[in-house]
Amino acid sequence: MVLLAVLVVPLATGMQASVGRAETVRRQAGHLADVSLDSRSAEAWKWSSTVATVWWRPGPVLHVQVGDHGLPGQVVGIWADGWFLGEESPDASGCVSVEAGTWSGLAGAELVVRVRKPGDVWGVPWRCAVPAADAAPPAIVAPAVGAEAAEEVVAHVPSLANPPLRDSLTGAELQAESPGLAFILRPGTRGWCGIDLQDRTQSWRMEVGRALDLYF
Repeated sequence: MVLLAVLVVPLATGMQASVGRAETVRRQAGHLADVSLDSRSAEAWKWSSTVATVWWRPGPVLHVQVGDHGLPGQVVGIWADGWFLGEESPDASGCVSVEAGTWSGLAGAELVVRVRKPGDVWGVPWRCAVPAADAAPPAIVAPAVGAEAAEEVVAHVPSLANPPLRDSLTGAELQAESPGLAFILRPGTRGWCGIDLQDRTQSWRMEVGRALDLYF
């Protein structure tokens, strides 16, 4: 009986969670207008090339995986605290690695990574922090109690089903104010903030009055 309970209880819990999420998606879909996904409407959702994910290794060494790695001639642009550091060309797998020497004296800077196709504009930014040599990210701060929410972050997600965004500090799932592709967030804090989406993390430095868009 004990072994049966060990097997059945997690299965039942997982099924209940799946049913609950399916019901949420069904409820959200009821508010969405029917959209004809022809080629022209599909183009409207694109903004040049994209960054699939960014991660760091000790050194620190930056690794960037571009979204459309089959496209020839793409370049990855890198900015630190608004200063342009240069461009790198992805390898055959669509990956770029930037060695530790580039990051000397830049620990704690806010990094922006963007991808550009030949003759096209820069794609959407991916934001993260330049870590220390051990690749540890800066500490994410907790929201200040009673802080004024003058700042605003709009997180754009790649699915109308509102995939779960989570706060990097608490792991709590964030809720969209309405069904769609954007989560409107008011951090109510100062310093480094972070959001996770399916094991991909973006982080940024929140300052007084700052408003920005995050694209996943």
